[in-house]
Amino acid sequence: MSKFFDEMRQQPAALRALAAAYQQPAARKLLLAHPPGGQPLFLGMGASHHAGLLAARHLQRTGIAALALEAADLLQPGNVWLQRAETVVFVSQSGASAEVQPVCAQLRAASALLAITNEPHSLLARTARTVLALHAGAEATVSSKTYVNSLALLWLLARAWQGRLDTAAFDELARVADHIEQMLENCTGIAARWLAEVGSADWQVFVGQGAPAVTARQSAMMVNEWAKGHALAHSVGSFRHGPVESADTRMGAVLFAAPNEYQAMTARLATDLHGYGCRVLLVQGGEAFAPGQPLPGAAPFDEFLLPIIDTVAAQIYVDSLTTAHHVTEGFRYISKVTAKL
Repeated sequence: MSKFFDEMRQQPAALRALAAAYQQPAARKLLLAHPPGGQPLFLGMGASHHAGLLAARHLQRTGIAALALEAADLLQPGNVWLQRAETVVFVSQSGASAEVQPVCAQLRAASALLAITNEPHSLLARTARTVLALHAGAEATVSSKTYVNSLALLWLLARAWQGRLDTAAFDELARVADHIEQMLENCTGIAARWLAEVGSADWQVFVGQGAPAVTARQSAMMVNEWAKGHALAHSVGSFRHGPVESADTRMGAVLFAAPNEYQAMTARLATDLHGYGCRVLLVQGGEAFAPGQPLPGAAPFDEFLLPIIDTVAAQIYVDSLTTAHHVTEGFRYISKVTAKL
């Protein structure tokens, strides 16, 4: 068993631990400690940035003008977004990456800094007004437990800001944990399907629109980071505007869909890419579909929890791709915590 897969197996327990922690009255108060303000700002890098992107999309859907930016984009002094933000949510599994100190040093005293981190004694946690712990446990490989728990915790925060932090929310997280467990039990079948469809491609592109665009970014990064493969991520719209010209028999394309307003355009792109000779896989709710195959019109979970399910399917693929290509596990040029830019 790989180190990565061992941490993947711990995800259901980590998600249940998170849900149990935030059902406690004191922790639920933390979720309600600060209102979102006029335009809440989500900061992070890598997987943490991807989690913030999804949270911002979730809040935008409900009329809250949230914004998600890479923390590295705010290193210059006097950044307008930091000067405007009433509430800043900084997501960092370590709380100690290179961007934390210089960005936090620029925050206005009036800004409420919420830290979402797996390290409650980190620099980020010590600087924050409120700390929302990830409860993911130790993690040494690619972000898996910390990423899933970041998505889940930000989903709870969004619901709290919408006045919808109820028992049903925690029940849904429990069902997600159960579903992940089932997926990991069926990992051999999932890995085989993905490998057969796109695993032999010279290079890969991961595509989605709306919430699935976040999963595309996370998936491409995992292929880069762990399988040492060549992969890019695009939205469906951005791929149509130029990159589609690179499509040919060398390309493997994974398109993430959801039963939303973007489902049809995602399915059309999958069909077109198949016609151009690409190896193509459509993924929705963790299930794989062939181009042209009808996609379900309803989801078993909230739209902004579906990326957790799709990400786990991508994790299984990346782990199997690493093994199939005889890639040595581990980091070559970076470490778990990016301490320099």
